[in-house]
Amino acid sequence: MSFVHSLVRQIAHLIDDPAAIVFVRTTDGQYVFVNEAYERQLHLTQAQVLGKANEEIYGSEDSVNWQSADSFALALGVPVVTVEAWYDPSLRRWRKFSALKWKATDPDTGDEFLVGVSVEATDGEVLVQQRLANLQAGVIAAWDSTATGRKEAREADDQRGPSRGSTEDRSAGA
Repeated sequence: MSFVHSLVRQIAHLIDDPAAIVFVRTTDGQYVFVNEAYERQLHLTQAQVLGKANEEIYGSEDSVNWQSADSFALALGVPVVTVEAWYDPSLRRWRKFSALKWKATDPDTGDEFLVGVSVEATDGEVLVQQRLANLQAGVIAAWDSTATGRKEAREADDQRGPSRGSTEDRSAGA
């Protein structure tokens, strides 16, 4: 299973909000994953989104605003909260989303991705704040466990030492 699919499964287990939009993009901005809520709420299919950047999908005006938040999340390296607006031509109105974005790094390849979880901010401010707080708790747990997993893997590699491929009994002399 690829890193992205593993990451998405982990997020799905931690986020108990079926309306939450989840997406994963490369650091170049190309989508590599969108969930069903993304497709349903934004009226776009995976075929219309995957492999494309925001500018190709939404136009440059909206994309410029999102790109600065994306760059900030990637540079900072920790989950950040953003509020983003988008004009939905199918509904002929502006839509506002609260999003959590963070950088995830594939421990095997070193590839970096931007992960985002968004909720629409039209359900009333208190409800959105509650939903965002719940999402934030799940996202930070996912981010912490990923960071912890990377740390534990590094520590295990350090304990094995340079003779990882050796067949000698390591318990001898211990």
